[in-house]
Amino acid sequence: MKSLLKIKFYTIQCFKVYKPLFISSMLLLFVGLIMFGSASLGVLERNEVKFFSVIKSQFVYALFAGSVAMCVGLLIHVKYYYKYAYIYFILGLLLNIAVFVPGMNRYHGGAHRWLDLAGFSLQPSELLKIPLIIMTAWMMVKYGDAIRNKSYGLLYYLVLILPVAIILLLQKDTGTMLIAVISSFVIYFVGGANWRDMFIFILLGIMGVAIVVQIRPYALSRIKVFMHPESDLTGQGYQSRQSLIAIGQGGITGRGVG
Repeated sequence: MKSLLKIKFYTIQCFKVYKPLFISSMLLLFVGLIMFGSASLGVLERNEVKFFSVIKSQFVYALFAGSVAMCVGLLIHVKYYYKYAYIYFILGLLLNIAVFVPGMNRYHGGAHRWLDLAGFSLQPSELLKIPLIIMTAWMMVKYGDAIRNKSYGLLYYLVLILPVAIILLLQKDTGTMLIAVISSFVIYFVGGANWRDMFIFILLGIMGVAIVVQIRPYALSRIKVFMHPESDLTGQGYQSRQSLIAIGQGGITGRGVG
């Protein structure tokens, strides 16, 4: 009886969530599903088989798998995220290093971003985002006083974030690198890092982006196309051009679902 009560109490404690975050996440999910369904109607008109394939993969597999992952995540007490943060992070780094191992990686589009394991393709950079956020939060809790008060506090954060940035840049995954670094920086900011260190880090980030743009021609071309989408309407500027057309036709509120 006591064991059952302990399990029930543990489950209740794990499923306690921060309601504003949970509600906003559910709203984003709900609106996203509506928008995705609306955009997919164009596929239905051209290819009915492909439409139902997309719906099945996104609504059944992704939504179901995501819901299961959320429930599993809620069942894990926050103390275990804290206790094993460095293990999650190291495993994430090792998976991303593995993309450079011959026989395990899959080279595509001029980049090493995927693992090919038993016929199953995996992009490990996507699996590094959450461990990085958990690790950043762990660092701000464990070494927060040193990070906020010491003159060398920024070094703690650089030791954490530089390996991630370098590995993702070597994979030629600049977009994921920026998302991962910015997400981690938000945790660093919320954790109470001092303004001087944040300002220095932002300057270093701007310098880093400038260097990447110079050594990666495709990054520079994307910036140019973003500023002038009409220069490549059928290539890299296609999506930007379509977004401008959509806003021009529907305004801020759009033309409605469908």
